[in-house]
Amino acid sequence: MKLLLRTKARKTRAQSMVEFALVLPLLLMLLFGIIEFGRLLLFYSSVISASREGARYGSASGDVGGFVKRYEDCAGIRQAAKRVGFFASLQDTDIVISYDHGPDTGELLYTCSETQPDWGPPRPPEPRWGDRIVVVVSRTFEPIVPLIPIDPVTLSSTTARTIFKEVEIEGTPATPWPTITRRPTNTPTPTETPKKWNPTPTDTPVPPTDTPIPTDTPVPTDTPVPTDTPVGMPTPTETSTATLTPTPTETPTPTPTPTPTITPTPVCQAISIDLLYTKRTVEGSISGELRWRINNPSSLVDIRLENLAIRWPNTSPAIKLYQTLIDGSTELWSSAGQIPPSYSIAFTGNEGNRTFDTEATRALNVLFTRNLVVGHYNLLATFRNLSNDTTCTTSTGGYLAAPP
Repeated sequence: MKLLLRTKARKTRAQSMVEFALVLPLLLMLLFGIIEFGRLLLFYSSVISASREGARYGSASGDVGGFVKRYEDCAGIRQAAKRVGFFASLQDTDIVISYDHGPDTGELLYTCSETQPDWGPPRPPEPRWGDRIVVVVSRTFEPIVPLIPIDPVTLSSTTARTIFKEVEIEGTPATPWPTITRRPTNTPTPTETPKKWNPTPTDTPVPPTDTPIPTDTPVPTDTPVPTDTPVGMPTPTETSTATLTPTPTETPTPTPTPTPTITPTPVCQAISIDLLYTKRTVEGSISGELRWRINNPSSLVDIRLENLAIRWPNTSPAIKLYQTLIDGSTELWSSAGQIPPSYSIAFTGNEGNRTFDTEATRALNVLFTRNLVVGHYNLLATFRNLSNDTTCTTSTGGYLAAPP
């Protein structure tokens, strides 16, 4: 009896092991399938996010480094896409950048390539309002576990956004500077000057005096007749009463209170007038030239050229930057030849030649070793205010459709 029970118990344990061995492959496939489908979902999410970020970067207004518009910054667009889609391990070849006139137009303007931009004719100088940037990101997904029967699948995402060429921003106006108000001065109140008083003379009545009448005296003898002796009448005199004449006081004249004025602080300004694409012959060879006229509109301060940043097309063979002049003849800088696509010149010395007087217009000449080629040219100049030592910048640029 005990032997039978032991046999049944051993058979039960062996049966569980067999069942587990049969179910284990299914459990592993289910587990790895969940992992792979999770990777697939994350992979696809990275591809979508990369295309959206690239289109967002390229459609934003502004420029990079003062030269390249964001929609033309191929490297920046790809870098933005790869930064977001890092899980998919994107490469530059997985990202395609193009431009069109809008949905359902069926017209492709050009594609963005860092090594050889497809910007030749009939490509317009720049996109119009309503044009779009289209970013397509494609990447092949492969499972890491070969047990899962999933074939490699290519995931692709396309995002298009309208290009914002420029956006006007209006902020809160700056707080005005307080004005200085002086305290009013006490102005003395004018007093009336009393008029000189001249008293009116009055007649002083003189009391009458009784004059006795002489009586007849009997003349016993010849007595000489007395004569009437007139009694003199006292002559009345006019007695004037002395009056006190007040001394007139001088009334001070009120002085006007001056209103304080704020003297404006001179600012640094420089206005670019135009950019000409031309060429000149130097020692028998043709040299490409950018001629840029710059105006100092200030009537208060002089400005001085401090720095000049230049960007030009990168072609093969390359055209090299070798000289800058002022007013077509005075040399400011020279070199054996700087290669494209950009170079920044920090000027030293020749301060008088680099100074723009008030309301003056001067020409800045940039010379290259060969004739200009088709492409974009950009210039950015930095000036210094010689009154308060501040700086300002002005820039110009454009697309040259044909050599001069």
